[in-house]
Amino acid sequence: MKHFSNTFKVLVLSLAVVVGGCKSVFEDDDYAYDRNYVNVDDDPLINDVPENQDDYKVDSDTSSIAYIHCNKNSFEIKGNASLVDVKSSGVKIELKKTGTYYIDGTLDDGQIQVDADSSDVVKVVFNGINLNCSTEAAFRVKDCQKTIVTIADGTSNIITDNKLNEDSAAIYSKRYLAFNAGEKGTGTLKVTANCNDAISCTKQLIFNSGNYEISSVDDGIRGKLSLVIHDGNFKVDAPGDAFKSTSNKEGYGYTLIDNGTFNITSGDEGFQSDGTITINGGTFNIQKSDKCIAALGDITINGGNLTLSPTVTGGGESGSGHGICIRKNDDDLRTGNVTINGGKINITQSYEGIQGVVITVKGGEIWVNSTDDSFNASDGSNSGPGGGWGPRPGQQTTTTTTSALNFNGGFVYVKTTGDGIDSNGELNITDGVVLVSQSGGGNEPIDAGDGYEPRITGGVVIAAGSQGMASAPSVTQTAFFTSASGSANQVFAVNDSDGKNILAWKIPQAYQVITVSTSKMTTGNYSLITNATVKGDEYVSGSGFYYPATSATGSATTISTNNGQCTSTVRGGGPGGGF
Repeated sequence: MKHFSNTFKVLVLSLAVVVGGCKSVFEDDDYAYDRNYVNVDDDPLINDVPENQDDYKVDSDTSSIAYIHCNKNSFEIKGNASLVDVKSSGVKIELKKTGTYYIDGTLDDGQIQVDADSSDVVKVVFNGINLNCSTEAAFRVKDCQKTIVTIADGTSNIITDNKLNEDSAAIYSKRYLAFNAGEKGTGTLKVTANCNDAISCTKQLIFNSGNYEISSVDDGIRGKLSLVIHDGNFKVDAPGDAFKSTSNKEGYGYTLIDNGTFNITSGDEGFQSDGTITINGGTFNIQKSDKCIAALGDITINGGNLTLSPTVTGGGESGSGHGICIRKNDDDLRTGNVTINGGKINITQSYEGIQGVVITVKGGEIWVNSTDDSFNASDGSNSGPGGGWGPRPGQQTTTTTTSALNFNGGFVYVKTTGDGIDSNGELNITDGVVLVSQSGGGNEPIDAGDGYEPRITGGVVIAAGSQGMASAPSVTQTAFFTSASGSANQVFAVNDSDGKNILAWKIPQAYQVITVSTSKMTTGNYSLITNATVKGDEYVSGSGFYYPATSATGSATTISTNNGQCTSTVRGGGPGGGF
């Protein structure tokens, strides 16, 4: 701050005794958060305010800069003091105009608030702050067009609230709010919420970059209108939802993630949206959640590395613990789809792994470990195939009302004690690699809805499991469905008539029947080895799958196949279907 000749100093002494904390001197009830107020979205400023990369540039014009130093119970202002309004009583300061505000120091019980014109863009630099307010948000945005917060390099910034906070969060905004790192990205913002949420914005909430440590007694980060994360490092510990967007206005309530690192522990949901969720990249470690990623609208994953470990409880209709899930709406139905175009997803444990009305896998690497269905395409009703309801406002319209599970590419590895891949309607495999290990009575490795048959027209499929409900698929690609008793972690292999390996898989659970389909099989005789010794390189590291193995040897049985047909040697298999 040493370069500025125009300085102005204001000391505001706090009251000796403040009854009820800072709220009594702020007198701002009209803008306090009302937990029963549900019409926040009726604001005329609901339309998106365009994001501009120039917003993240810190101004160098000294005439538009103010420096604010917090000194426990007072403020010291340097630079352009006309940008700042200090209240005559209490520890409160307002940022009034377009400009850049550097803030540092400690505030024991007070508030910094943005209250500018609706066309103003306010830039705030957290330059090493420790802010606390007893009964409202320590940092609040009341009015402006945009507020851009930059976390200065090399600084540690702490914001906390009290159990009596009348706002919804320790950082609370009624307007567009964005966060950004300094040039080196070495600063940190730590927010601890002792009353409700850590960061809450009723409009657009954007994270361009930065390092964040979030702890709350309810939700972590909430952008009601939308939540957009371009990049950043996030550590969130919340007994409620870690990240959420909850507008019920059509086209809003969405979450968009381009990149970032996310270490999340949450009691309810890791990411929750009333609209859509789109993930383009990033590294995610989400644990102890009821649902790791959940939306009322569509969920689309284009990239990223996701490790999802929800807490699994109960079974049957009361079971919980989902990796990726379309939530039910007010009519107790799902209307959203799940599409996976790329990335690596590892659902290490779950009740149900991936659930939606239409689930489409086009690419990526997906590992699912579940106690019920690993993939479940269902609208949540028990009405059989078809059905479906219109979308709730704030989400994309589904492309079909019939449940469908489609594998059009990628690598899928399933281990489950329920159904492996299960659809209440269509089930189609056209490409990719699909490996299913299923155990448990009353379930099957591949399960289509009543009136449907699983259809295999391409790709590589190995589905091994219990016999009770299992049935042969409908195919246009050569396949076989046969009894084959194998123990857990033995290698099942298929060799051609010349002894060359077609494929092999170290199946993680015992099984009684197995379905195999690949374009490498045609009309002919093939050797099936249930306890093979293999040499070669795995197709995907850690999968125990070879396509092909260099060699596979062991005691074999022979099966004859016909080109474009499924050879079935199983008797007594039940029909598909079920809910």
